[in-house]
Amino acid sequence: MITKKMIQNTYPVHHVVISASHDREKSPQIADEKILRKAQDDQKHNKDCISYNFRRAHGQDRDENKFLMPLYRDVPVLVFTVMPAVAYDCNVAVVGSDEVKTVVDALNDHLKHWKKRPIHFTHEGDKTSLPRSILAGAQALSIDDKTPFLFVAGDLPFFSRYLPLLYHQRARDHVGVYTVNAKQYMFPDGDVFIPRNFYHVLVDDRGNKVDWKESNTPILTRDIPFLQEVATELYADRQGGSIGVRQFIPLLFRQKTLSDFLHLPLSVIAEGFLYALTEILHRRGSKRKPCISHSAFEQIASVVMGGPFAIEFGDDVWRMKDIDAWHDLFFYQHMIHEAKKTCATERDGLDAILNDAYVISSFNGPMQEVKNSIGVLKDFVQYANQRAESQGRERPYDCYGHLRVKPASGENVQKALEHLIRYKAADAADRAYVKCIKERGLMYPIPDSLLRRFDQVL
Repeated sequence: MITKKMIQNTYPVHHVVISASHDREKSPQIADEKILRKAQDDQKHNKDCISYNFRRAHGQDRDENKFLMPLYRDVPVLVFTVMPAVAYDCNVAVVGSDEVKTVVDALNDHLKHWKKRPIHFTHEGDKTSLPRSILAGAQALSIDDKTPFLFVAGDLPFFSRYLPLLYHQRARDHVGVYTVNAKQYMFPDGDVFIPRNFYHVLVDDRGNKVDWKESNTPILTRDIPFLQEVATELYADRQGGSIGVRQFIPLLFRQKTLSDFLHLPLSVIAEGFLYALTEILHRRGSKRKPCISHSAFEQIASVVMGGPFAIEFGDDVWRMKDIDAWHDLFFYQHMIHEAKKTCATERDGLDAILNDAYVISSFNGPMQEVKNSIGVLKDFVQYANQRAESQGRERPYDCYGHLRVKPASGENVQKALEHLIRYKAADAADRAYVKCIKERGLMYPIPDSLLRRFDQVL
């Protein structure tokens, strides 16, 4: 929770890099083989989510770019993700393909009506990877090495509460802040209405074991030595859950890093290597999840990162719920459909769940002019049904384009919708909070009445 003290002892993170790029396989055949292998592996291990993932490949008839999949009419996922950053008046850079540039250009033209600052675009290049996206986006923002920036995955369409990150109190004196998606913090009552696969365990400062997934919204600086190597190790094999101390070990064997690592307390060194060993065994079939204390993990990460690096527990469900697979896209479409049924408005229920509903819904008009130049948007329903048949799945859409598949196992759309409506109200309070800060100056005391309103929303 953001407090007046935190606001008065930090400065905002103004810069945001949004990645609308993900890796390409060498051929469509390799991509399809990996998709089916992953789904079969999920079934074999009785995982909560059976994922038929999106995978791009060289030589595809259409670039299967998940960030450009339509979420509301012909408005793609990326636009939902970008709009909150624009609303908070951040300096935003989007990294992506030529098709992504088409959407960004159209969105910039659309935003002129509201006199918003333009969104920067930088091309993903021929060799796509998440580390390259991070670095390319940071370079496009023209910021120095010590200036913190927020990295956001472009497939978080309902994530809008930027305030806790933009005014993060540890961003000032840390080279990075890595907020893991913590299961027990997001679902404190134990009702997991959006199931995900959590591969790791952290023991928090109160001694509680917390299941976690990788962060989709780290705060970083270019001051981190070997940032590209670090990002590669953190995110190289996300779909296999391979994120943890084991990835840090190759980076430890640099002269200065190894020296600093060996100066850590012996208990921390031992805990780190035990964690790495457990992770290797877990990937080979062991049911025991890798577990490490929060303190040890943070100390090891700080050595690798070349400076103080904070590991924090995140409680924002919508920072976690990305779109890696078809069932994730269908979940969000179910959410919008349910909002339309229960909160009928002139914008199909969008304004009941999103503070940027008007800008997003009105962008459907400009999208009509460019959608035929974007592979996955052209005849999307037919394309989605053909992909489902080729993967042995049920056709997701009927002949009228209506979604016919049910939510995935464990997904409670109604509970998620109730949560999202409260989340939207909290985001509205956040925006009022920021407006007050800007009008009165960063160091001006925030009125207690506004603080109470902010604290009581959720």
